[in-house]
Formats: sequence, C-alpha cells, structure tokens
Amino acid sequence: MQYSVFLLLAGALLSALLAPLSIRYARLLGAVDHPDGGRHLHPRPTPRLGGLALLLTALPLSLFIAQSTASSVWLTGGALVAALGVTDDLYPLSPLVKLSALLAVCALPAAFGLAPEVFTLGSLRFSLSHPFDNIFSLLWVLLLVNAFNLIDGADGLCATLASVSLLSLFLTGGNPAALILFGAIIGFLPYNLPLKKRITRSFLGDTGALFLGYSLAVFSLETPTFSLATPLLFALPLFDLFRVFTLRLLHGKNPFRADRTHLHHRLAERGYSHGAILALCTVYALLFSLLGLALTVFSP
Repeated sequence: MQYSVFLLLAGALLSALLAPLSIRYARLLGAVDHPDGGRHLHPRPTPRLGGLALLLTALPLSLFIAQSTASSVWLTGGALVAALGVTDDLYPLSPLVKLSALLAVCALPAAFGLAPEVFTLGSLRFSLSHPFDNIFSLLWVLLLVNAFNLIDGADGLCATLASVSLLSLFLTGGNPAALILFGAIIGFLPYNLPLKKRITRSFLGDTGALFLGYSLAVFSLETPTFSLATPLLFALPLFDLFRVFTLRLLHGKNPFRADRTHLHHRLAERGYSHGAILALCTVYALLFSLLGLALTVFSP
C-alpha cells in the first residue's frame, strides 16, 4: 500500500514540476498550437509538448519498479513514439510517413514476445496460433496509439480518458507502471484544463497522446492471457476511431486526413462546453471500464 502511494504521489509531483518546463521548451522551439477558427478553437496560442512531462516522469520513476521485458519494451517504445510525436509537433509529418514510423514502433511488443496466447471471456477460452498472435499484437498497439491520438481534441479529454484506463489496468493487474502514469496525469491535468483564468496552458500534443496510447497497449499485453472484455477499458477512444474512419470512407474521404467528425467535435457543435464534453465522456468511460472490470475480474 505504501509503495503504491509513493509511486502515485511521486508521479503527480514530478509531472507537476516538469509541466511548466515543457511549456517553456515548447515556446522556445515554436511547438505552439494556434487557433484557426476550424478544428483549433482554443482562444490563444497554446504550447503542445505537454507529453514530455509524462515521459520524463515515467523514465526516472521506472527505476523503482521491477525490471522485465515488458518494462523495457514500454520504456524503449514509449521513448521512440514520443520522439515521433515531438517531431510531428514541431514539423507536421504526412499521414503516410507517420503511419510507417508508427508501424515500426508498434511492432516492438510482438518482436519481444508481448503477444496474447489465449483469449478469454468468462468460461470461454481459445488459443491464437503463431503468427496470428503477433499480428494481433501489432494491430492492437496500432489501434490504441491512434485512438488516443485522435481523441485528443478537447481540453483534458485524452489525459482524463487515459487516466480511467490506467486505473482500470492497475486494478486488474496491479501494474505499478500504470500507477506511475496515472499519477503523472494527475500532476499534468491542472495545466491541461482551463482552470487558471479559464485558459488551458498546455496540450499533450502528439508527444503525449502517442505515448499514452502506446503505454496502455503494452500494459494490456503484459500477460499471455487477453480478456475479450479488455477493449471496454478503452471503449470511447476505440469507438471514436472506428466511427470517424467509417464516416470518412463512406464519404469518399482520406481516412487519415483530419476533420471535424470526432465525437468531441459533434458535441461541441451541439452546444456542449469543453467542461461538459469532458464530464460526459468521462462518465461513459467510467461506466464502460466498470463493465470491463466486472467481466474480467468477476466472471467465472
């Protein structure tokens, strides 16, 4: 118990200290998101390298957890995907280049054996033979990385949904790394929400959204048994991903080209404030996570 509290508080404190530094660094490099009246509706230019605070919190605190193949894959791949995010935040990459780089990084878990061997749901159990287990691992990591990247469109939304998923993963598996990241998000959220003068001071950027998505995917693949209820822990980002891609394809658009068809955009168009969007999505994320936890923990 004391160990868990230490990781949580240390993650929150270190992230809160690093967030202002990430803001200064973003301004120095010009990694600033400017309002354009379209997809970017925030009232003033906002730094978008907040994800660095999460990564730089995770790296030193990882020394306090047991080292394993999974932790090495998490930190190595997390650093690589965050580096890709920093590059995209500074010099926007084409969808093809970004996807190609993501494919390479998302293959790391499967390459080091983090691939489910058995799928379960209650009393249902079935095995997945090689190489389909590795293919599933690659696609699962790629899905979550993109899902959390795409849901990052309203103040605090991606970080809050990720915190719900991290807490759920910690409750199901007791992963201390999930608790570190949960604490890091708690420390970062005051800068990611419009609290001070009702203005958001920092965005996660691709740096943070990609890192969180990758981390969640790796944490969910740490054991060779994969519950089919696990996607419920990430229900809203996954739903938004499939919904947006389906709509773009049905309308003959490039599925990788950004637009205003995301769930948070639709809610904003209906008059919901950023606070209301965050509250509504968080409630649904909690409900789906509780259902996922019930099916995972309490099913026979």
